[in-house]
Amino acid sequence: MTNDKLQINAKYQISKSPHPLFPEWSQILNLHKSEDDLLNAMHSKTRYNIRLAEKKGVIVKEMSDEKGFDIFSKLYFETCRRQKYFGHTPHYHKIIWEFLKKNIAHILIAFYNDVPLAAYELFYFNKVFYYPYGGSSNEYRNFMATNLLMWEAIKLGKKLGAEHFDMWGSLSPKYSHDNSWAGFTRFKEGYGTEFVEFVGSYDQIINQTGYSIYNFAYKLREIYLEVKKII
Repeated sequence: MTNDKLQINAKYQISKSPHPLFPEWSQILNLHKSEDDLLNAMHSKTRYNIRLAEKKGVIVKEMSDEKGFDIFSKLYFETCRRQKYFGHTPHYHKIIWEFLKKNIAHILIAFYNDVPLAAYELFYFNKVFYYPYGGSSNEYRNFMATNLLMWEAIKLGKKLGAEHFDMWGSLSPKYSHDNSWAGFTRFKEGYGTEFVEFVGSYDQIINQTGYSIYNFAYKLREIYLEVKKII
């Protein structure tokens, strides 16, 4: 980048984004530990749920192929509908899969009697294993398939050579249990993770008027989506 460009960019205002693309907090697991040490560091309830899933006959397979992606996609959007979460479109996820499936993307699926109960799409890059997307079925929810699936994801990360497992979005360690994110924050915390805070999302404002209009329109969109959830 030239000095001229730096000077031009310096004229623009930098502001904390009112609608960040990524959460400011994540939970990260150190994969240098042995499997026994990782298990011992988990909350006792998490270890119990892993063993329960195994006892019930849940098995986890890596299916990093088109069939696996189709199963993952079905469970992901089933979860979005159930939780009234407006995630990325099927077209978006297909593009991500097509670009990353050769070297980065991995799909793990938990089955019971050949019925897919939960699936994760995970990314391995630069010694870090990432868990950005997951979905689950309403069937056999008491079999705790997601607990076993996460444990198998941790073991896969170690096998691939990852040094850390980034479980992606989370609330802060002082989270309220009434928050809509409390459930999956607590789920990830059960694996003995460390809460990590990032710098957050910032916008470089090139046109203040356009930026204000955009944020107003985005706020209207949020209101519309909240109303749609209720309906």
